Amino acid sequence: MICVNFILGNAHKVLYYAEKLEKTKKKCVCISNFHKALIYMESMEYEKALEELDKLLEVNNKFYPCLEI
Repeated sequence: MICVNFILGNAHKVLYYAEKLEKTKKKCVCISNFHKALIYMESMEYEKALEELDKLLEVNNKFYPCLEI
């Protein structure tokens, strides 16, 4: 469902299904923190976008595309 909704441009459904999958204790590899941040920025949910970017920077603090946003 994640990929189908991504292709259709249903950003909030992508986040919904990604979060639902993560609650099953399985790692969601279909959508990264970077992609989640982009979706949140498109939706003008900047605080949530910053939270996702912070998670990404915890893993790799030299991820320059993240810093350029």
